[in-house]
Amino acid sequence: MKHSSSSTTISTILLSLLLLFFTIHLTRAGAIPNIQGYQATCKSAAVANPVINYDFCVLTFQSDPKSGDADTRGLARIAALISFNHYNDVTFNIQDLLGKSPDPATKFCLEQCMSLYKSMLDTLAEAMDAINLKHDETAKGLLKTATEAAKKCEAGFGKAGEASPLTQVNHDSVELSSMALTILGFAN
Repeated sequence: MKHSSSSTTISTILLSLLLLFFTIHLTRAGAIPNIQGYQATCKSAAVANPVINYDFCVLTFQSDPKSGDADTRGLARIAALISFNHYNDVTFNIQDLLGKSPDPATKFCLEQCMSLYKSMLDTLAEAMDAINLKHDETAKGLLKTATEAAKKCEAGFGKAGEASPLTQVNHDSVELSSMALTILGFAN
């Protein structure tokens, strides 16, 4: 049974519009100083890791006014926090999809994804703590785990022969966690 990805498309459009609104608002308010700092970091991250899209990275950091003054470790911390918030939002998205009475195979996959995403909230919280404590190897391992969980969620639909209603959010989850992981690798 094929599922419409209209709710995912609408969510992606709304997220893009929200990021655009904040970018325009913060730029006019002068709240984005030193964007070249994170632009350079995003450029390096996109070169170092093909999963990371430069424009996505820049928009992500523009959504947080603290990015303009952040050093590399601070940017890794911000990326991990944004990743955490995204994973949390995905759990609500999954809950909404489960409430729409999907067929049994899709329901099973969504329940598996819910379990993965909920467990990754603790993992990402631990990663943020490890970044703050400069336990970089621990943080990197935790961020890799978060990335793999999103990939596993997406793969579950493929194994079940189902169209994933979470393709875009899973992709974003991988990219956000990869941003934090890659940028942390640049920190001193």
